[in-house]
Amino acid sequence: MDQEIEVKFYVANLFEINNRLCCIDAELKQERTLLVNDRFDTAEGTLQQTGKVLRIRSSSTHQLTYKEKTSSPEKRVEIELDINNPETARRFLEALGYSRFSQYETYRETFCVGDVSIMLDELPFGTFVEIEGPSIQEIEDMAQKLRLNWEKRVQKSYIELFLHLRKEWPFTFNEATFENFKGLPAVLPCDLDLEPADQ
Repeated sequence: MDQEIEVKFYVANLFEINNRLCCIDAELKQERTLLVNDRFDTAEGTLQQTGKVLRIRSSSTHQLTYKEKTSSPEKRVEIELDINNPETARRFLEALGYSRFSQYETYRETFCVGDVSIMLDELPFGTFVEIEGPSIQEIEDMAQKLRLNWEKRVQKSYIELFLHLRKEWPFTFNEATFENFKGLPAVLPCDLDLEPADQ
């Protein structure tokens, strides 16, 4: 109840991961879709400092999400609500003292094998695989089937990776959108301080 168990991997080749999913008869749950993620916090950054997330995600549907870190980096408290009007939700959060501090875009394709979900994510600064399931063991088993190096799993969120990249690159923007990254040099693994888990 209200718990997310998920592991993220940075990968070099999403197409190859897609092929590996076909080989294990994974079911396509959601075709490639653009997700727009707005992150909210106080002016002091209280949520980010305490490992909490307040987000509005928009695609063909909209969700208001709260997440909180636990003692295990793979497990988080997650409470998610479907909403009809993201603009009303934004005003609601602003009335409580929160404001949008960043935005990031993700093209996501979702597969499932039994109770395990596998998300193929393309962000403006890299490609990732997220695996979510009922237990860490089942997630690790799926990572093994996809030939992903468990030791190279990513502990940082997408926003944390983007903020790390901003320290390395002289960005003039706070939004990790595909439009903002258009024309910029390709982001290399060393820029994110990561190693591809599929190599």
